[in-house]
Amino acid sequence: MQSWSHLGASALILANMVSGLNIKVDAKAGKSCEYTAPWQTIPELPPMPKANFEGTAPIDGIDLCRPLTYDLMTEDVIGLMDHLGIDKFSTVGWSDGACISFDLAMNFTSRLDRSFAFGGTYSPENINATAAESPVFLEYMERVQEEYRKNSPSKGSLHDFEERMNTMWGSLPDWDAKSFAKIPTRYSDPNAPIIWIVDGDSEEAVTRSTPGEIHSWIWGSDLVVLPGVSHFTFMQYPETFNVMVQRFLEMPRFPGEL
Repeated sequence: MQSWSHLGASALILANMVSGLNIKVDAKAGKSCEYTAPWQTIPELPPMPKANFEGTAPIDGIDLCRPLTYDLMTEDVIGLMDHLGIDKFSTVGWSDGACISFDLAMNFTSRLDRSFAFGGTYSPENINATAAESPVFLEYMERVQEEYRKNSPSKGSLHDFEERMNTMWGSLPDWDAKSFAKIPTRYSDPNAPIIWIVDGDSEEAVTRSTPGEIHSWIWGSDLVVLPGVSHFTFMQYPETFNVMVQRFLEMPRFPGEL
């Protein structure tokens, strides 16, 4: 029985997706209104062991006895990569996933090759107060409810999970320029993570100034603003999003590299 050192929602969701679904590579993009979930487009991976919940969480759910934090989720990612035997990896993080990518870059720098961070933030104060009133956001939440019921390994309700996430979002992330200064610059370390700060020009979830601020705090990072899209770019125009991700992953680290 495999025991997870830090049990968080991300590890268990990943474990469920990797071991419980038939994962195939889907090279063809659908129409702009369609979206293929990330776990449906990645190569097959080794089967995941069952998590050992003894003393940490109920066997029938992903809930924790501790509050959710980005640090715990980040440590779950590291735990998963350790199990898979992957020493260095890249991330494509959206929203909370972007925050986890920042956390990885700050605290597990040597493990991160590059990070595509879309729609991330550094403080709850940067969340747009009217985000939940957006028609796009409301449509997204309808979809979330259905996909949560379908994909979540937990027997808990989405409402319960939302309450715990809202508690976390009320105080986290709590970063500033000094926090991001922990990430080594590529000017001083050629092996430092390649980081793209990405967002849409019609971003409705975080304030418009946030991507530029984070970019200014991570020396050597790149700022990419996609036209005509919002926080939900990967659903609105998946072809454009996928092209940018592909370019990011293929971009040479050193000049002259093929």
